[in-house]
Amino acid sequence: MQIRNALPPWEFLLSASRNSLQSYELSRLGHAANLRKEVAPMLDQWVEEIAAAMLRAMGHGAPRTRNCRRE
Repeated sequence: MQIRNALPPWEFLLSASRNSLQSYELSRLGHAANLRKEVAPMLDQWVEEIAAAMLRAMGHGAPRTRNCRRE
């Protein structure tokens, strides 16, 4: 995934025609949609990994804090 500069091209935005602005908006929305397609699977995997780690901790007895009493 390539990281791009998020700053808008101000000179273009201030001087562009309505059609050019609409085209620019559509291209940015398309780019945002493509980024979402790339990020969503990674986020899902991250959540699964965190959940698996938490289940392991619960199944093997998570470390207790000093305030908890063992029975």
